[in-house]
Amino acid sequence: MEAFIALGNDAYFDSTVFIATCSALSAIGGVLIALRCVASVKQIGRLYLDDYAMIVGLAFLIATFVMTHLLERSYDQMYKKVMSLLGLESKRALPPSVPDYLFDPILEMDRIWVATITVANLSTWTTKLPLMLLLARLFSVKPWVPWISYGMLVASLLVTIAITAWSGAACDMRGQWDTDVAETCSPRSALGHLASGIVGLIVDVVLFILPLPIIIRLNVPFKRKIGYAIVFATGILGIVVSIVGCYWRRQALSGKASDRKVSILCVVLEGIIAILLGCVPAYYYIYRNIIIKANKFSNAASGITATKSTRKPTSTARHSHMSRRYTTTADETINSTQGDWIKMDTPPVSRDRSRTREPEPSMSIETARSSTDRDHIIHIGYDGRSNRA
Repeated sequence: MEAFIALGNDAYFDSTVFIATCSALSAIGGVLIALRCVASVKQIGRLYLDDYAMIVGLAFLIATFVMTHLLERSYDQMYKKVMSLLGLESKRALPPSVPDYLFDPILEMDRIWVATITVANLSTWTTKLPLMLLLARLFSVKPWVPWISYGMLVASLLVTIAITAWSGAACDMRGQWDTDVAETCSPRSALGHLASGIVGLIVDVVLFILPLPIIIRLNVPFKRKIGYAIVFATGILGIVVSIVGCYWRRQALSGKASDRKVSILCVVLEGIIAILLGCVPAYYYIYRNIIIKANKFSNAASGITATKSTRKPTSTARHSHMSRRYTTTADETINSTQGDWIKMDTPPVSRDRSRTREPEPSMSIETARSSTDRDHIIHIGYDGRSNRA
């Protein structure tokens, strides 16, 4: 009966904050996985095996915190109902007994919590699977790195399956539960949750230490060293989150605290950090092959546009020159001057000023037309086709 008090202890932070935080983290994870999938398709035309593992891991994470949220709401409503029926107001009070008609629903929710822990354990392994495969591919120059990565992958999977089976064996899923089954199931599920957290912590530490001897000996530019430092700082953050998660699981096992939302939040955050680290090569590929190329194309297009804009007045003036020559009337031809033609069409080179004098006012229309034709021939001469009147 002492385990019943756990129903009212899950109040370290509000459920709305819990679901909002986990949803935001899952959205970030979804964006990161989308970028990784784009990079994989651009590179080889399909997705890697670890791309699918990341998608499955994110689905497990979402299922974990959604099930936890719904379960906590049911626990809270049930606890308040029981305490109201028993006339107890203290949330930490231990009820003397539980009505028989409420016992089965409580055990059913406890069974759902065991299923939630199982999904959480699987999400921890699937989100770290791509990171282990990534290390095996990147550092295959050293044969011992792939061996350790694959060995750790298989060992962590077997341990996760064993923990899940051991916890589930204590929770009889057939028929109606009794108090003996409940008292055995709850401690085992909490212990299995703690064991899974310890396994995840060991995996994080190994993944952090494994590439260090190789990276330290690399002769790379300073900027790339900064990038490696950021990646390893993120790895340290993942280790810290794993330690915090193990602490809360240990508190729940000892009965000192049982806020499931805190431990599940650590599971989600740990999984998102693993996804972040597993997608690092995809960020670099997108930056080098998509963003930089897009910037180069944009700069080239801007240069072409600027070149066309500088040539546009000459082209417009030339078109105006030709259309005007064939459509002007006699009066317009007399009133126009040679200087107007030269400004519009003639390149700025030295020319005979004697040929650009305006016609006399007493000049006839026929003389003016012949003068205009001569000016046009002079203009053609600057284009290299004729340089004589």
